[in-house]
Amino acid sequence: MHQAVEHGSKFSLSAALKACARNGNLTEGRLLHDQVIRSGHDSNAVVGTSIVDMYAKCGSFGEACRTFDTYPHRDLVSWNAFISACIDHNSCSLVLDCFRNMQQVAGFSPNKVSFGLALKACGVENMLWQGRLVHEHIIRCGIVIDETCGSSLIDMYAKCGDLDDAQTLFMTLPYKNVFAWGALMAGYVQHGQGAAVLELFEEMESKAIRPSAAIYSCVLKACGSLKHLEKGKLVHDQIMDHGLGSDQIINNALMDMYAKCGDFEEAFKVLDKLPHQNEWSWGAIIGGYMQRGCSLLALEVFEKMQKRGVKPNKVIYSCVLKACGDIGATDEGRVLHQWIIVDSVESNEEVYNSLIGMYASFGSLAEAWKIFNTISKANARSYDAMIVGYSRHGHSASLLELFEKVQRNGIKPSEAMFSCAVKACGGLKALIYGRSIHGQIVVNLAKPDVVLVNSLIDMYLSCGSLKEAEKVFDKSITRDVVSWNSILSGYTQNGHPSSALKVFNKMLKSDLKPDRVTFLCMVKACSSVGALREGRFMHDKILEGGFEADVAVRVSLVDMFARCGSLLEAEKLLSGAAKCDTGAWAALIAGYAQHGECKVARERFHDMQMHGVMPDIAAFTVILTSCCHAGEVEEGYWFFNAMKKEYGITPKLEHFNCLIDLLGRAGRLSEASQLFKIMPDFPDVMGWMSLLTACKRYGDAELGKECVEEILRIDPQNSAVFTLMSNTFADGHMWEDAAGLEKLRSYANAWKKPATAWIQIEDQIHEFTLEKRAKAEDDLNSARLKFLKKQMEKAGYIPKLDIVTMEKTKDESDSFLKLNNGDEHAFNSFEESGHAEAHALVGFGHVKPLKGATVRLARVFYLSASQKLEKFSTPKTNRKEIVLRNSYGIHFSSSHFVRSYCLF
Repeated sequence: MHQAVEHGSKFSLSAALKACARNGNLTEGRLLHDQVIRSGHDSNAVVGTSIVDMYAKCGSFGEACRTFDTYPHRDLVSWNAFISACIDHNSCSLVLDCFRNMQQVAGFSPNKVSFGLALKACGVENMLWQGRLVHEHIIRCGIVIDETCGSSLIDMYAKCGDLDDAQTLFMTLPYKNVFAWGALMAGYVQHGQGAAVLELFEEMESKAIRPSAAIYSCVLKACGSLKHLEKGKLVHDQIMDHGLGSDQIINNALMDMYAKCGDFEEAFKVLDKLPHQNEWSWGAIIGGYMQRGCSLLALEVFEKMQKRGVKPNKVIYSCVLKACGDIGATDEGRVLHQWIIVDSVESNEEVYNSLIGMYASFGSLAEAWKIFNTISKANARSYDAMIVGYSRHGHSASLLELFEKVQRNGIKPSEAMFSCAVKACGGLKALIYGRSIHGQIVVNLAKPDVVLVNSLIDMYLSCGSLKEAEKVFDKSITRDVVSWNSILSGYTQNGHPSSALKVFNKMLKSDLKPDRVTFLCMVKACSSVGALREGRFMHDKILEGGFEADVAVRVSLVDMFARCGSLLEAEKLLSGAAKCDTGAWAALIAGYAQHGECKVARERFHDMQMHGVMPDIAAFTVILTSCCHAGEVEEGYWFFNAMKKEYGITPKLEHFNCLIDLLGRAGRLSEASQLFKIMPDFPDVMGWMSLLTACKRYGDAELGKECVEEILRIDPQNSAVFTLMSNTFADGHMWEDAAGLEKLRSYANAWKKPATAWIQIEDQIHEFTLEKRAKAEDDLNSARLKFLKKQMEKAGYIPKLDIVTMEKTKDESDSFLKLNNGDEHAFNSFEESGHAEAHALVGFGHVKPLKGATVRLARVFYLSASQKLEKFSTPKTNRKEIVLRNSYGIHFSSSHFVRSYCLF
């Protein structure tokens, strides 16, 4: 060879250099280069081009660049060869500089090869506008856009994501070769349009054009993305018929398609037939398992790959690191980390991000942060992995600090980052910051995904801003079941069950089906408002959806029927269940206790044990509550003591509160006060309020003062404590103390809050809210209510104004009850407002419906423990069944007008 260099022609020199390039013999190539220089042939352009090509193909791109820069004679072929070498060595940014210098410095006009290379570089680097300039240059040079040039243009536009221009060019080509078809298909696959690939493939078949291996690879990828297994099998048969079954690229695509479609048996069959199994073959199956969430199986395949002696690449390492994070395989993950360091792939961006994600999944945020800080320039995916880790483990403050750093560094937050940041604001109750992030989402994302929308709804609900959550929900274009469940839960938890029922009706009209969470929310809403008819409807829907076997759903149904006063339906539901748990029994017992059937409640407590269900903490809370309603002090004591002695359950705070309430009702105030000293936890407001109520009932002002001090220490704005103590002082004619308490109330701004109540008349639910009076209203309903009031007075009923004289709001103006549809029922004087609320609700039940209709009344006003129910007669024409539910039970009246006092 050396002799050929010294005595041969430029063609023999070029041939020798090309041989070195084919064999990758860099050492021999360097010797040839030296001898070319000594022999004086270095001035020849052909030889110079061969030397540059040799260095590039032997992997020494730096020497290729130096040779090209110093070579004295360069022609168009030399420039094209060097530009091609730049593309092969991922230096596409140099391509356009060379393309420009070739014209401006060297004075060469580009040919089709030059334009094709420039377009390829633009496609690889996603430089669309530079690609458009090259396209315009082609037109100005008068070059005909034939199948070769057209294929390069289609490939550039497709890779840059401009599929419309790519398709337009494809349609205008007079002759479409297989490269043009393949370029457009590759673009569709790259941008997730698998259906378009299959349509194009069918059109290609109809024109009897034989697909290439690259086209078959695109079609298989499309089948995998669409989970189109049958089509993939047909393509597999065609591949075998065309004799391409041994092609490595096609076989990798086949395994990838079968893995994505879930047919791993066929994927392994393809793998076993391969003569040479490389990392891409195994990576296709491992990636398929990961896409289907089979992390453990992915790790098992990884172990098999290692036993076959196949070395993992960066893609496989990324997959198995994620698998370790998903299943919490900490030991395996750390071993993998060491292998990655040994294999020198730790610096790879994708592997870096996978390591951060894995350690974050383990909860090892310090290790994740250490890796994060070693990255010279963290990108969006690095921040994504770290932020998701903080979110998963509840580090909300650190998450928001990192989110701010993302923005300072000029990185556009992804939807995952926004979602995590919004969730963190909800956890920290940072409403103002949450609104700020919401504004950024509106600016940066034209159409946020449903996960982000749900995060916004949850954030506003967590921060107590129901109206803003409503706005997000109403404006969202795409909603899933979680979206509906979030807003339904928000209505239910914030005291708007009637609104939840309306939204649920809208959900039924959509294409989405309710799940168990939906029904749990809606059954709770029906229970809150006492809507028995709607509760039965929910029961039917639960049966249709097959959710009745769910324990939580069954318990909520039993509780709903019991709270709505339909104890027979609650009993039937409990007895019809194959297996009843403690929660269902506790709900039934609570229903009987609320209904005033304390004896039956205790019987069900014993029946529960006869059925093999042992009582838990909740069951004892219920039975102690029933003892309170019945005034069974000794029996209550027995159950309280039996918790620890016979059932091994340590009494909790709620059980002590029940016993305090029981003793207080019986007048044993001293015993009740002693219980605060032996409580396992710090006493809460409920226990002290129970004792204060008893002090009011039995006139113990001194002990009442002690209760007030303790309550105000815990809750300074508790309006009920001021009401009860004011009435206690008034009963004892302690006017100075009463006046002092009123001053303290004003200082603490502890005024009663607007109340809400619901009344159901047949199938309609009406919601009332007590608000400040705007103006007097003398409509037909008000006139009829006044008429009823006069009849009540004639029947002997006189309001007890002495117990409500202290019940003034901060604004002592008249009050009115407002329906959610805008109707108002005004009353003449505020002193009667405590009674007026009950008058309006029950009176509305008489005025509104037809004779004989059932009226169900559910109230959530702040009621004192001293509240009583009184009955008085009304005209026979107005008599109808009224079901009233408050905190003291469910009451039926078929011949009386039921009223209750309201003490806030």
